[in-house]
Amino acid sequence: MWHFDPYSALLGAGTMLLLLLLWSLVREPVQRRWQEVQATFREAVGRATAGLEARYRERVVRWAQSAHALAPLGPLEQFFVPPALLPPFPHPSPEQETVPDRVPLPPDLLLQGYRRLVITGGPGSGRTTLLAHLALNPLSGGGPSWVPLYVYLPALNWPLPEGPKVDPLQPLVQGALGAVDAPSVASSVLRQAVQGGRALILADGWDELAPEFRAQATSWLVGLASAFPDNFWIVTTAAQNYAPLTEAGFVPVHLLPWERPQMRDFLTRLPTPEPFPLEQATDRLMSLYHKTGSLLDVALCAAALLQEETPRARSELYRRALEKWESSLPAPPQPSRKELKGSARESPEETAGEEVTSEEQGERTEGVPAEPAVETPPRSPRQILSLLALQMQQENRFVLSRQELEKAVRDLLFPDPERERPRALVSWAMKALQSPREAGSGTPALVPRGPEGYAFAHPLWQAFLAAEEMGTHPPDILIQHLEDPLWEPVVDFYAEWGTMEPVIHAWFSRPDDLWRTRLCRAARWVAVAPAGAPWRNGAMALLGRALLAPDLPEPIRWELFQALVRTEDPGVPIFLRHALQHPQEEIRTLAARAMAMLRERAELSGLIRALGDSSERVRTAAAHALGELGTPGALEALIQVLTEGDDLLRVEAARSLARTGEEGRKVLQEAMEHPDFLVRRAAAYGLGEIPALWAREMLEKAIREDREWIVRSAASAALAEREKQAKPTLVHAPPVVSEMAWLIAWAAERGEGVGLGGAAFGPLLRALVEGNAPVRLAAAQTLGLVGRPEHADALRKALSDPSPEVARTAFWALRELSLRYGLQTEKG
Repeated sequence: MWHFDPYSALLGAGTMLLLLLLWSLVREPVQRRWQEVQATFREAVGRATAGLEARYRERVVRWAQSAHALAPLGPLEQFFVPPALLPPFPHPSPEQETVPDRVPLPPDLLLQGYRRLVITGGPGSGRTTLLAHLALNPLSGGGPSWVPLYVYLPALNWPLPEGPKVDPLQPLVQGALGAVDAPSVASSVLRQAVQGGRALILADGWDELAPEFRAQATSWLVGLASAFPDNFWIVTTAAQNYAPLTEAGFVPVHLLPWERPQMRDFLTRLPTPEPFPLEQATDRLMSLYHKTGSLLDVALCAAALLQEETPRARSELYRRALEKWESSLPAPPQPSRKELKGSARESPEETAGEEVTSEEQGERTEGVPAEPAVETPPRSPRQILSLLALQMQQENRFVLSRQELEKAVRDLLFPDPERERPRALVSWAMKALQSPREAGSGTPALVPRGPEGYAFAHPLWQAFLAAEEMGTHPPDILIQHLEDPLWEPVVDFYAEWGTMEPVIHAWFSRPDDLWRTRLCRAARWVAVAPAGAPWRNGAMALLGRALLAPDLPEPIRWELFQALVRTEDPGVPIFLRHALQHPQEEIRTLAARAMAMLRERAELSGLIRALGDSSERVRTAAAHALGELGTPGALEALIQVLTEGDDLLRVEAARSLARTGEEGRKVLQEAMEHPDFLVRRAAAYGLGEIPALWAREMLEKAIREDREWIVRSAASAALAEREKQAKPTLVHAPPVVSEMAWLIAWAAERGEGVGLGGAAFGPLLRALVEGNAPVRLAAAQTLGLVGRPEHADALRKALSDPSPEVARTAFWALRELSLRYGLQTEKG
């Protein structure tokens, strides 16, 4: 039976009070110590994480510095010339009577705008090199210290696993680690960066994925971008057929081709011998670049120029690099007959990945009579590369796993299945075909892609080698793939040496589109074909007739003029001389612009005569062309116009002088002191074209001190335009049609509403037809930004809009729509 014991209660209470007293005395020291332990632990974790991140960044830097064709000569930062990137137009508004100009972006401003971008460009346009530059400069834009994650999409293991228990971050993290050969322990750093919104994801090669995997790749990227929206997501792809990405919210930014100042800048970065003909070398590289549009070709040609070699054709650049690579390969091993017999029937699985050392060879041949050396392998490494390239091209693949590569090498090295396949030779061939990541894209060999993949160092190497192998086959394979964008570079290479007559016949057997795509591409083939190619004259005749067609839209006619000049056909100067006298103003204007592209072959007298043309457009184009030429004769003609021409032509002459280099700029400096105020007024506009600080200071001085108000006004306008050009158009999120205030207001005035999603396009299409000119202009601009294929007919009708500005914008919108979706817009 229980009963209360007062002594036990007092003892318990006293013990409790004692414990509480003791705890009050030691609580603060214990808590302080525990906090110190926790802080020490967190600091240790932070140091470990920081150490892992630093190691990872070192691997990224090592990869990025070698992600270019001249990697053996120096790091990327030494040779990188910032490209110009063309952003989309700003969101439209009927308050603007004209579409605002788009100011190209420098690469470092990409990270100051919208965070889902798709960079578009053709083969060799510099997409991967741009990503490498961004990876090297993660602080661009003044934002957080981005952790770059470069992923080559074709190197991932497609199709990716799917399901509720699948971690979508896993392929991204593993792909980023494998791309730069970083240790797997750094995966936690990358996960934390993505989850914390500090990651710069650089997803390369969307267009190089097999078509059946692009939809999953887009869905996967969009899912990650939606789950982790604070990160920056940049995807690269070709210049067309990228609609799945834009429909998913990515905004396209186009890589613009290099211009002459960029090419000259590139050459000044090279370790050139002294003296070096800089201007002649710039002309040579620009000529090559105009023909091929490939910066890989430019780099290979620059490397040849450094060796004082002058390749005459594009193929010589690649074959020169191939020969240099072949000369660096070790001789094949000479296994004994005993080894030959032992390996005669071994399966690929038994010998995959094995290597034979010299010691092992010595052990195997010990006690065996000396045998004669075996014959050389049936195929050389170069032949294997060509066969492998064609095989991959036919399979629409750019990456092979190691197991697939080993099997392919074994089969291609020994095409006869009954023949012995010595392990030493297979191992030698595998090593010969591979180069390290740091070799750069100038090597023709295979390089690691991801943890277990291999690909050609540049897709153009695969295209060139496949085309070279196609030279031993009938052109039937090419004809089957003529409409496939992945085969375009293969045909471009093949045109230089292949049997092109059946290819040309098949190409023109189908009608051309509104943009004359078939004609422009055929002109590209003409540019690289031998002068005596029997099909060349027929293609040139088609180009000349199409170019002079009376009803051709001006932007298309200009593209054809450029295509004509890039063929470098001997008859082009004569054609342009006659075109300068054509009765149609537009043709004379474009002929003057095209004449400047001829450089030393340009007919200066024809341009000087065009300065007196009855059309202001032609006179302005002629002055602009003289500035592009920049020769002493052109400079003299521009000075005469500056001092004696009419008011408008003086201004264009001054602007052209600003582009002729130091001589032209000195003329403008002196012109600001000329007694004729019209000369000073024109010179002010010319100074506005010069980005140098001294030009700005001269304009500010003219605003303060010139005695004529018309000169002060011109200097002020030139300074304002200069500052406007210095503020590029940042990339904004794509417009949401159902949320555009101007469209909602316009529909409300008509007693209508704007629906959600696709329904909002109904009022937009009606605005394109029924609105006033500013509303029609905004509608056309919107369709260019977010339109779908079903809107092409409406834009096609808008090409004949009574407002020239609306018609021009509809033309641009239709072109954008065609590029995004790969539409074949028929000729009118």
